Amino acid sequence: MRVFFYFAPHFLDWPLAISRELFNQSSEHSVCGVISGAKDLYHYALAHRIPTIEPLYWLDGLESEWLKSDIDEDLLNKYDRDYEPGFLQKILISDRKLGAGYVSGGRMPPCPLIDISSDHEKVRRYICGLLKFIENQVLSEKPDIVLSYCVAGSFALALAEICRHNNVVFCQITHSRINSISVIDTDPKMGLHPVIELFERSLDNPELVADSVPDAEKYLKDYREKPLQPDYASFNRNIEKKLISWSGILKQLISDMYGVASVTIKGRQPDLRKAGEWSLASYNFRLGLRRRSIMRNFKFDKLESIPQRPFVYFPLHVNPEASTMVLAPMHDNQLHVIESIAKSIPLTWNVLVKEHRPMIGLRPDGFYDRLQKIPGVYLLSPYENNFNLIQGSQVVCTITGTTAWESLIMRKPTIIIGQSQYLALKDGLIHCPDLTQMPLAIRQSQEMEAIDDQRLILYIAAIFELGFDFPTDVYWGKVTKQTIENNHKIAQDICERLISLYKISRTN
Repeated sequence: MRVFFYFAPHFLDWPLAISRELFNQSSEHSVCGVISGAKDLYHYALAHRIPTIEPLYWLDGLESEWLKSDIDEDLLNKYDRDYEPGFLQKILISDRKLGAGYVSGGRMPPCPLIDISSDHEKVRRYICGLLKFIENQVLSEKPDIVLSYCVAGSFALALAEICRHNNVVFCQITHSRINSISVIDTDPKMGLHPVIELFERSLDNPELVADSVPDAEKYLKDYREKPLQPDYASFNRNIEKKLISWSGILKQLISDMYGVASVTIKGRQPDLRKAGEWSLASYNFRLGLRRRSIMRNFKFDKLESIPQRPFVYFPLHVNPEASTMVLAPMHDNQLHVIESIAKSIPLTWNVLVKEHRPMIGLRPDGFYDRLQKIPGVYLLSPYENNFNLIQGSQVVCTITGTTAWESLIMRKPTIIIGQSQYLALKDGLIHCPDLTQMPLAIRQSQEMEAIDDQRLILYIAAIFELGFDFPTDVYWGKVTKQTIENNHKIAQDICERLISLYKISRTN
């Protein structure tokens, strides 16, 4: 089996561990791939032995080449014909730096690629070079499996689509939104395809997930007694608390100034996707002050002072992020989405919008003021209780967020705008990608029944059957050799699932 890895700064030691595990099982397994990030990470992976990662390409260097290359108009037109309509634009939208002009709800540190994004011809060069490179690698290296940590940008999205077009198995690690369980997902849009396939079969034959049903029943019962967010939510909360405190701001400044000193002494490798050290230090320091200022001075609407009326609950998403720019590229402008909801509700209702904690300080100037001017819309602090808002709402509306899952469990009508794995549950929710149909969706939501518990239990059981424990701090935190050794079973679980996918693909 030949595996192509998309390595990244936060997904480097884990795929190397997975590679070793594969090689230990059979020396016939081989590994190749591409890596993003600083060049020293590229050399680190390149020096890996048992097995050797060959070939291994450095994405940042390739990007510079793509920007200098000529535009092959015929090739771009061919890609437009061969792939789904609008796919090349979706690649651009998914790239928060190259597609910076599409980012309307968040701030980003400055970097060369954001500056380049306003040069439309260079953008076309980049997309043309990106597609040509990936297509050549998929066809020449002939991988059996392609694994990415997630699909959160242009390279991974293009890689996934080209794999699909050439019948190569593509997969990513998708969090199930249950505890710390992840799934090897063959859907680039985080749709949990293996789980959904097992769930749908279990509707006719519950014996397929019978071993996991007791755990699923317990999870559902415990959740309703005491709702609990997935482990990544508490992980992000802890980071956010540090960033907003004076000690956190000071630690960040010290870290950034260390980076400035290091670059001054050693020199710096140009990086298209990263701000210069001085620029980054200034950006982070001003962001810390901005966060504190907003939390101390901005007048979020207080829940107890809002007139007691029926309401739609809409939690804001992080932006830019894959949850909108990959899964809902036509709905990443959240001000437009909220305005559409406000235009759709009965006149006696309100829309309660809750800010997302990691986004404090990152919204563009005027974002909050514009939101609060929309008739019937109230902006709540990120510290309002999410579960109380779900419970008190007439309907929960989200683009792709985890709130949809939480509201379904709590038997609340749910409207989902973008792509979501929960759409496969079918009951208790409405899919409304066409915002002109939002008035009808809101009316219908008040007439439909909550999802049957048995469907929820079978879906949860399918996750328990196919998922594996991958705690967020072990995945996205600081990963060391000791981390890998202490959690060796994770690498074994991933290898087991990759081999299973490979065997299934060989029989199809």
